[in-house]
Amino acid sequence: MMWEPTVVNIEKRRQSLESARNSWIGEWREIRDNLMPDLGVFTLSPQQQGRGERTDSNILDSTGTMAAHYLAAGLMAGLSPANRPWFKLLPRDPDLATHAPVRRYLDDAEAAMYQVFGHSNFYNCAHHVYLELGTFNTAAQSILSDPMDAIITKTYTIGEYALGQNQAGRVNEWCRAYIMTADQMVDAFGMDELPPSVQADVRDSARGQNQHIVVHYVGPNPGTDPEKMDAASMPYVSLFYLDGKHENKFLRRGGFRQFPFQTPRWFVKPNDVWGVGPGRWALPDVKMLQRQTEDMLVGAAKLVDPPTIATTDILANGGVNSVPGGVTVVNQMAPGSAGQGARSLYDNYRPDLSALSSLVINTQNMIRERFFANLFASILMGSDTQKTAREIIERSNEKMTLIGPVVDRLQSEYLKPTVERTFSIIQEMGMLPDAPEELEGQELTISYKSILAQAQQMVGLTQMEQGFLFLGNLAKVKPEVLDKLDGDKLADSYWGALGAPSDCLHDENEVLEIRTERAKKEQLQEAAAYAQQGAQTAQTLGQTPAGGNNALSALMGAMGQVAGR
Repeated sequence: MMWEPTVVNIEKRRQSLESARNSWIGEWREIRDNLMPDLGVFTLSPQQQGRGERTDSNILDSTGTMAAHYLAAGLMAGLSPANRPWFKLLPRDPDLATHAPVRRYLDDAEAAMYQVFGHSNFYNCAHHVYLELGTFNTAAQSILSDPMDAIITKTYTIGEYALGQNQAGRVNEWCRAYIMTADQMVDAFGMDELPPSVQADVRDSARGQNQHIVVHYVGPNPGTDPEKMDAASMPYVSLFYLDGKHENKFLRRGGFRQFPFQTPRWFVKPNDVWGVGPGRWALPDVKMLQRQTEDMLVGAAKLVDPPTIATTDILANGGVNSVPGGVTVVNQMAPGSAGQGARSLYDNYRPDLSALSSLVINTQNMIRERFFANLFASILMGSDTQKTAREIIERSNEKMTLIGPVVDRLQSEYLKPTVERTFSIIQEMGMLPDAPEELEGQELTISYKSILAQAQQMVGLTQMEQGFLFLGNLAKVKPEVLDKLDGDKLADSYWGALGAPSDCLHDENEVLEIRTERAKKEQLQEAAAYAQQGAQTAQTLGQTPAGGNNALSALMGAMGQVAGR
């Protein structure tokens, strides 16, 4: 054991993780203030007040905010939509994928998982994950078992948690400080586990809503023991304690067999645990847009209610009355006395609002580009809502190239852990059918069939199509070139890349039976054709004269002579 998970040691781990996080908080605050004022928690103290106050005073133009929401909706529809299948379970051994018992088991397991996702709060939380991801470039959720809905999903906002990762760059540590009331702590941990001060709050009805800071840490267990099944021996420890109370007593001590948190990042720099992405890249443009919008509003206000130049007699009579229908009294103006009375400061110069408007529009477009608005317009906009992957890749080929690595990262850091965690939970609950013998000792893999995943795979389909057309044209002059083509592999690869249902294809045994039966029929047809040809030949010979007899008699006689020698 390298170190013992005591409250003091876990607090040291927490301080280390939060110290590594603190250098990012300044940027996250700026993003929050200019893009997404309703997200992000950067200060935490009991009895916090004013949570309902508006925090969007920096935002004059909400283009950035709406672009971030648009990105989140596009990722939701493109990667994990609630109204269509977005993943498929496959055996590690591809030869097993077409076996009927294996396919039935995997289809039943998928149906059970989709039902669990649909009945739980997963899809609501997934949208929040994508919103945090696009805005702050790092997101976090957890999936825990739930007796009612099988799973319960929780999401977190930037600033309230800290992360750590292993040498492979995978997040494997989680720490969060959050506020709970004394009454909530009783429900969560039980009265006996609470410190005396919190127990006193609970007993006093007036103090039951007093707030306290609770710390939750999940990380690798230095004392894990694979031969034991108790919580203290699991691969990951789960520890709760009261902030500032270091009497080495946990509120709860548990564990997980799997890391329960999913923490996707948009893009990660080497040796960093926190992501960078659209929110960071768009921040300068968003701040510039607020300045441009302010300038345009000021210019418009000056045109509507312009500053004036007035002579002293106007000022002596109380100034210019600028309300509608107002009267301003001036001395009688003599011919040529243009300097008397009052006039707009902008008689000779007017603010060019059209130029300012063009600047604003250009900046708005740049912000939308940062959030891939054009790509997701292909998914979300238009009268035809049933977009296909081919249509998307053809309309937004360049954008798919840019977002392709992000799709890969989201599949590995978000979707894959989500599916694996849910599969493990419902399997432990006995909600899955018994696996067939063919899958004993076999690992399962995940194939993604969402629109974005298919659009990414469509690049490979286009290459297959071009290669097939090339070979087809070449076969016109070199037919033997088709011997290079494995039609079965091409069909399986193309079908799988399309994300089409696998049960529409025959498995290998069925294909073998079909081809064997076809071969038998072809042999019978050939034999019948040969028999018919032989009969016709015999009839022809029998009818052909050869001396006094027909040709067939002569031929049979000659054969008899040969046989008698």
